[in-house]
Amino acid sequence: MRRLVVALLVITHARPSRACSFVDEPKLPALLQRAVAAAALEPGRLASMLRRARGAAALPKVQGLVGKGRYDYIRNADSLDPTLVSSDTWRFEVTASWQLDHLVFHPSEPRLVEASGRVAERRAQLVDRVVDVWTERRALDGPGPLDPAKADRCEALTAVLDLMTGGALGGSRSPPDGTVTLPAPGRGTR
Repeated sequence: MRRLVVALLVITHARPSRACSFVDEPKLPALLQRAVAAAALEPGRLASMLRRARGAAALPKVQGLVGKGRYDYIRNADSLDPTLVSSDTWRFEVTASWQLDHLVFHPSEPRLVEASGRVAERRAQLVDRVVDVWTERRALDGPGPLDPAKADRCEALTAVLDLMTGGALGGSRSPPDGTVTLPAPGRGTR
């Protein structure tokens, strides 16, 4: 009986890890694109914001005012004091204004240029990190089954890569928008 238990333990640890199966796995460029999209660091995102900000200047700012009751001051020719006339009529005022100067230069442009530099820097850091994790994970691949320590490391790297790419490796069940829900600290999974 003891030999059977030992044999089962050896077989279960000698199995190749499912997490390090590189079959049907996306290539590195696809993983990088997914990581950038999951982190919302696409290059065109800030340019789109600037186009929308400039385009918003062509739209009018509309204000409306509705009132009823006493609101008119009338100056009588007989007296020097203006008198308030009571009225039960409705009053409607509508104004429209445009900021056409924002079509040429929007005040938020310097902040968007600064933010685009930070986004580009963050995107480069993310790409470097994904490449590092992917390379370390691929370096664990070798002939034959992985030893338990390497299998655990490979599973950990796969989980990190999967979270960074919004579920591109199929390990996490992330929503399509790339957000990931993690369990609360100190609580295990059932």
